[in-house]
Amino acid sequence: MVINIQRKEEDKDIGAWFSVSGTISLDELKDVYARELERYSKSVKIEGFRPGKAPLDIVERRYGEEIKANSIKEKIWEALEEETKKKNHWIKIYKIESLVWSQKGDNIEFSLSCEVLPRKKISLDVDLKKPDNFDTKVSDEDIKEEIEILKKRYTTVVDETEQSELTENSSGVFDIFAKDIATARTYINQKDVFVDLTSAYDWFKKLVVGMKVGETREGIAYVDRGDKKFRITLKSIKKKVIPSEDDLVKTLGYKSKEEFYEEIKKRIEERKKAELKNILYFTLIFNISQKSDFPIPRSLLQQKARQILDDDPDIDKERLATSATTLALEDIILYNLIEDMQLKLSEEEILQNLKEISNQYRLTEAEANRLFESKREELEDSFLLKKAREKLMEIVESKMEKLIK
Repeated sequence: MVINIQRKEEDKDIGAWFSVSGTISLDELKDVYARELERYSKSVKIEGFRPGKAPLDIVERRYGEEIKANSIKEKIWEALEEETKKKNHWIKIYKIESLVWSQKGDNIEFSLSCEVLPRKKISLDVDLKKPDNFDTKVSDEDIKEEIEILKKRYTTVVDETEQSELTENSSGVFDIFAKDIATARTYINQKDVFVDLTSAYDWFKKLVVGMKVGETREGIAYVDRGDKKFRITLKSIKKKVIPSEDDLVKTLGYKSKEEFYEEIKKRIEERKKAELKNILYFTLIFNISQKSDFPIPRSLLQQKARQILDDDPDIDKERLATSATTLALEDIILYNLIEDMQLKLSEEEILQNLKEISNQYRLTEAEANRLFESKREELEDSFLLKKAREKLMEIVESKMEKLIK
């Protein structure tokens, strides 16, 4: 088989497309054609014969053109897979379009377009700068904010003995029943529901503020695109008990406030360093991509956008576009880094990754091994990406040490 590959430079700005053309001799098709013919003979139904028992010549007369077309396509896919293994032009193919083939004498000539993850040498010799507005030092205000967060986390709720009715700043336990007015279907029917009115919906506050224990109120609210009729009974009024700093010190097991403050300071420092490392990592991704001038496959962008929307359906379009572009560039750079550095996985690394998966998803060793065998290629791919990401993180960490001095 003769195959020609040419980059579509005119599509550089919108993706990574290649034009592929080639010639397949009819002799090269013989084995593939024979396999396809055998497969058809076992699966097609031909009147007068039991399934799978029709003679090959009859199957060929009936389905010969279809078998030939499938054989040609399979041979082309094989050629594309071989090119993918070489990693000369691309690392993986996302999409194939405009496949055309025709027979000329003893040869089949074909052409197609494919969108790929491009193969390019990457340059890691790029500069990193700390963002101007980012400060890794811990201020007194940072410590106060952290303490307030801890106070909220360790706030307890107890029965209110001095308050006779609900206010906007109190909490309550309710029985809540509601039905959709248009359909008469039950919308909610729950008992002993705890609601903190400081964070409740305005419509709920309006229905319940001023209620006394044992009181039932009815009202209509527009919820989830329809009018709902509510019946709400207040079972009890609750209040929050916010711990003092002294209470936190005791609860969290510190010997003194000084030790408590020092631990909070360390925690904030580590968090800020992790945040800076993440910022610098994606800055590195962006700088590498600019220096290497990578085209971004549109199919990869769409894939990343779908993943982001699955996690955050309400994300705005601008953030979605930025995030999808960033994650797509990360994939392109990591895959090319794997090739540049010839990264491989040792058995120990595979076992370590499987152990991490087992711990994360609470799988037994046997379950993790079965998962690996069923999705070996996919999991090894993800393990290699993780290894490449760690290599980039090493670069970030080495540069970060100088930036925060």
